[in-house]
Amino acid sequence: MRLEEVEEICLSFLRHTTNPMVSIETLCAACGKKKVAISPEELAGFLRHHTEVVIVDGVDATAPVSPSEFSGAGIDMGTRAILKSRIPTRREMTELMQQQLEHMRFHLQDALIKARKHQDHDAMEEIEAALKKNRQLEMRFKSFMDNGDGVEGCESV
Repeated sequence: MRLEEVEEICLSFLRHTTNPMVSIETLCAACGKKKVAISPEELAGFLRHHTEVVIVDGVDATAPVSPSEFSGAGIDMGTRAILKSRIPTRREMTELMQQQLEHMRFHLQDALIKARKHQDHDAMEEIEAALKKNRQLEMRFKSFMDNGDGVEGCESV
């Protein structure tokens, strides 16, 4: 493995991807496509010391919104990388999360309509529970962002 190649692949990917925050696994896959093998642990360790990249570790169990709640809402909160030049403002982050939650809610509501049409009571129950979690997550996230509870990089700009 040549770290120069890993660096070139990752920086290019991070510069050109639509979503500036990219999972370490996605970056590993991008390296793999170029026949450069590196483990997620090695890549995260390498990028942690890179001057142009910030590594954002996933949320832990002590966070106001737990990893399982994010997973339950369909949001992967694993370790991610972002170029320092592409770090969004607090407002941009809040808007992005709102958009993702709204998108998820739209699809859940569509699924609920279909489940009702087919009188699938088990599916209706599961979808309604997911919608409830979505609303709770949205409220908790909004409260968390409004308070700015020590979120590194989320200072008012």
